[in-house]
Amino acid sequence: MEKILVFNGYYLPAKNYGGPLTSLQNVIETCSDEFEFYVISRNHDYGSSVPFELKTNIWHKLGKANIMYIENGYLDYSIKNMHLLLSSLKPSMIWFSGVLVPKVKIVGCVVAKRLGIPILISPRGEVNEDHLKIKSIKKKAYLGLISLIGIFKGCFFHSTCVDETKGINNYFNPTDNRLFCVTNVAVIKQSQIIQYEKVKGVLRAIFHARIHPIKGVDFVIKCLAQCKSMVVYDIYGPIEDKDYWVHCKGLAQQLPDNIIVNYCGYLDSENKASTIQSHDCLLFATSNENYSHTIAESLANSRPVIISKGTTPWDDLDGKAGFVIPLDSPAAWAERIDYLASLDQKEFNEWIHGTSNYYDTSSIIQSAVSGHKSMFNSIIESQNDN
Repeated sequence: MEKILVFNGYYLPAKNYGGPLTSLQNVIETCSDEFEFYVISRNHDYGSSVPFELKTNIWHKLGKANIMYIENGYLDYSIKNMHLLLSSLKPSMIWFSGVLVPKVKIVGCVVAKRLGIPILISPRGEVNEDHLKIKSIKKKAYLGLISLIGIFKGCFFHSTCVDETKGINNYFNPTDNRLFCVTNVAVIKQSQIIQYEKVKGVLRAIFHARIHPIKGVDFVIKCLAQCKSMVVYDIYGPIEDKDYWVHCKGLAQQLPDNIIVNYCGYLDSENKASTIQSHDCLLFATSNENYSHTIAESLANSRPVIISKGTTPWDDLDGKAGFVIPLDSPAAWAERIDYLASLDQKEFNEWIHGTSNYYDTSSIIQSAVSGHKSMFNSIIESQNDN
């Protein structure tokens, strides 16, 4: 089988890296029948300096993936170490996640081009306009610089949505045959669903993502202030922006007695399904997502969602697997939250079944695996043709 070498920053047993890690897991799980995946990962979790209890710089087998954990700095700007890695493994292609951290990508591109190895880059939302609004001057200056000096010239690019395609074209302008638009591979649907009593007049809602301004926790809390029902909102995820979290806690302290907001820490992958299923729905007011594994994971566990309209690729689930509401309509959010809270077990079961059916038939999910396989094969064959 053809070897694909992936530079993802972090991999299991990391718990805090969010979407990029989940995206890669899902691709490896569904595409390893045709490709052999080798992943380069830091030897610690995102946001932590505590190393994993695993040997570094050797290959480990983890599920269907081969993983090498490296210490910080091992490959940073090191032509020697990168050449040793690539010449020994001899991958058919290289796959980079993200564009904003240059330390490994620059030497990876230089050495790979010397060895004739094609390169695929998935920006993971980093070139989307909404993402660039945060620290925009620094990020845009960096993207302009790497575009000017041509670090990624000749590389292939992977977009997951229209906004990302615009960003890629704006900064890197690849030719049409070097730009693939393929949505992320979905979370595998859970076959076992917890059955429990839905309490009429009460809603148990969950948030499970990075705590960051783009994810909209403060907006949801403001909407909850308008709700008349009893709502428990459990928040899981790493606190990426501490000032923002202080702001959210301040809003939560002002809520009426019928609203309870809990911070529950990290959500381990082994407990994720059972935790999601112990809640009634996801409340997620994100301002921009290429795909959103947070939404997909809730749907895969047959839990309806209330999400923001026009900021994710899931707008078509409205009325089938939850509700899709504009961010300029907080009253509508409160109304839908109260509606779900008002349902009894029998009524809520209809939403569980509807969510399950939607996930089974979603075109987003059906085309993703075949799209990734076709993309990988096209890139590898392009090099074989040279």
